Amino acid sequence: MFDKKQFAHVFDVDQFKKLVIDLTGTDLVIRQDEHPGIIYYDEKNDHARLELKQDGTTLKIKEKRGLKGWKHSMAFKFMIGKRRLEVSLPKKNFEKLTAKVNSGDVAVSNVTLPELSLTTGSGAVTIAYSKIEQFKMASKDSNLVMKMTDIQKMILDDITGSVMIDQVNLLDNITASINEGDLKMINMEMHDGLITLGSGDVRVRNFKVTGDFKLTTDVGDLSLKAITAPTITIAAVRGNDLENPAVVKGLPMHEQGMAGATFLTTAGHLDVYKDIEISRNED
Repeated sequence: MFDKKQFAHVFDVDQFKKLVIDLTGTDLVIRQDEHPGIIYYDEKNDHARLELKQDGTTLKIKEKRGLKGWKHSMAFKFMIGKRRLEVSLPKKNFEKLTAKVNSGDVAVSNVTLPELSLTTGSGAVTIAYSKIEQFKMASKDSNLVMKMTDIQKMILDDITGSVMIDQVNLLDNITASINEGDLKMINMEMHDGLITLGSGDVRVRNFKVTGDFKLTTDVGDLSLKAITAPTITIAAVRGNDLENPAVVKGLPMHEQGMAGATFLTTAGHLDVYKDIEISRNED
């Protein structure tokens, strides 16, 4: 019988407040527990690929380079799939997690963190059922899924890949720069939002903003519905399927379906920039 414990390399660590991770081709799983722990899943004779260094209250985990070409056994592929690092963060007094994952999936769940910073190459990123004061992420080719999470401040910088945010409460604001990829935000609430999208479609549903929501998109369709906000600014730079004329029927309600562009809001006012005429119809 296969037993995945034969591939588990357990590292004893002292309590730490900061964690820095650098992985080359390994999946990363982040949890939280009363007792911190590190488990690295790989072939038994290959545990030397991981380096751990503890400097005071900062723990550094680094995967050695040159992992290309390594072939795992059938038993490992069946039980584990690929290399995986599982980290249990301490529940008390933890301050910051910084992780760089060049090629691999990242899963963060059921954690409470003051600060989380991710830099990813390729792979899926999932954050769920967590409370994070400040979240930063940059990616070259990663899709982000975030759900059932409370965040004070979110910064998505230089993102290439799709972003899906579902049932997330942003107590402060979101600043996002997405080079290429679709954006989907549903069932969420925030104070301010500033989003710049290069190429990709935008779909927003059941969205409440207490401050300003500003969206700039270059190429792609817009679909917004059931939005509540004092001010919404939508700048369609070029290539969008917004057509003239746009008619506002007695603001704050506006619905215009034209080749994928749909708006239904309870905004105080709606600004749309792309040589679009906005008229008011009271009937």
